[in-house]
Amino acid sequence: GGHSIQLDDTDHASAVVQSDFAFCSRIWERNAPVCFPPPDNDDCADALPLTIDGASFDTSGATTDGPVNDLYIQPLPRLCYFGLSDEQVHKDVWYDVVAPCSSSLRLGLCDSSFDTKIAVYEGSDCPSNIAAIACNDDACGGEFERESELHLDVRGGAYKVRIGGFNGDWGTGVLT
Repeated sequence: GGHSIQLDDTDHASAVVQSDFAFCSRIWERNAPVCFPPPDNDDCADALPLTIDGASFDTSGATTDGPVNDLYIQPLPRLCYFGLSDEQVHKDVWYDVVAPCSSSLRLGLCDSSFDTKIAVYEGSDCPSNIAAIACNDDACGGEFERESELHLDVRGGAYKVRIGGFNGDWGTGVLT
């Protein structure tokens, strides 16, 4: 693939990287650009199997490919509402969960480095116009907690778990 780099000036260097192989985000680090390739599970179609306890995740370089949480397609009472007028899970990564039977599921992102969001969709297909069956933003507790935690009862079957950030935020964490 081809790359192109554009420098504005030496005091405020910025770079735009375009590649056939990877989408990159840009950040500032000591006036030098740092590029992150997308994670393997950036797209819903490439969701990774989820091992519940201790799965590390990194949304650096991730794109947003999941649907906006459309409040109008959800039956009442609504199962998913993020609030704060941001109904999107930005820079998302995806996981597959298969519940062998009915059980309770806890998904915690409480030790993450950024303001997280999490959403769960029923079925093995990637959601396009279906609502999440559960979601969360900022439930880990504490006065300034921005991380997410979700408790839900699931039936046996397949689920898609979507982890991302509030208002374009991104970073690393461990799913516990």
